Amino acid sequence: MGHAGKGKKGKSKDKGKSKGDKGNKGHSSDKGKGKSDSSDKGKGKSDSSDKGKGKSDFSDKGQGKKGEWDYSGSRAGQGPHAPEKRKFRGSRNTPSKWRRVGRHQGEAEADEKVDNLLVLTKQMRARINQLAEDLMVALSQGLLGRQECDTLRKQLADAEECLQETTAAMQKREKELQGKVAQVEGDAQRMAMEMKGKVAQVEGEAQRMVMEMQAGLDQRTHIWSAHAANLSGQLQIATTDLDTVETKLKTVMASRDKDVLEAQAETLEHKGREMALELELERAQKKVKGLERENRALAKARAGSGAAGSSQDICQGLFRGSGLVE
Repeated sequence: MGHAGKGKKGKSKDKGKSKGDKGNKGHSSDKGKGKSDSSDKGKGKSDSSDKGKGKSDFSDKGQGKKGEWDYSGSRAGQGPHAPEKRKFRGSRNTPSKWRRVGRHQGEAEADEKVDNLLVLTKQMRARINQLAEDLMVALSQGLLGRQECDTLRKQLADAEECLQETTAAMQKREKELQGKVAQVEGDAQRMAMEMKGKVAQVEGEAQRMVMEMQAGLDQRTHIWSAHAANLSGQLQIATTDLDTVETKLKTVMASRDKDVLEAQAETLEHKGREMALELELERAQKKVKGLERENRALAKARAGSGAAGSSQDICQGLFRGSGLVE
């Protein structure tokens, strides 16, 4: 088959004609002529009847598919051979851009395993991050002791380091996949076995940590539930006490208001009595003053008329003294 660029020479038999179905194919130049190891001026002829010009085996117009050749240009899709009669053997001299499109079956399986490992490492990283957050929450809430937290944190750090080592190893193997398919496949299998054991260990530790944290949370929840019930009963008692105190206060306030009103009524009564006594005293004083004037009038009448005074003058003096006659 013809290829762009140079690669491993195809071994020919019978006057330099290369065999298309045996060994590695001979790479041709830009004009599609294959080169051989024979002494016939280095020009090897291909199995097709087109004078050594490289032709594509498929009619897919250069569409790259896994396990197939990917050609581009005017020669695409013109090969005479059926696809099932020709197989891609994954030559190490195959250009990487073609090998990326058409991979060997073992290489494709290795890629799938590595991709699965990458997905698994991402999942484990997310799980470790979540567990680290849960661990911090548990520590902040006092669900775990400092020593237990440090131990679990160290285990998480070991798991993180394991994931980092695995990721670095897979990246290195991914680079090696470009040139060593069989070796990468074996390494991927070994890595898968190792990673499977490490992931199982990490998952076991993570599950144990989650179960311990869940048990601690359940215990703490039970304790707080009982404590909350106790507090609720105490609050109920306190509420009853408050109702009793409020009733007593209302009673005392009403009694105090009654006493105040009674005291005010008694004060008003005393004031009324005082006013009545004052009025009576004032009337008595007026009577006394009237009597004094009468006595003075009588005295004057006796002194003015003498023994010969008439009864008429005496009556007039009495009337004047009493204030009835001016």
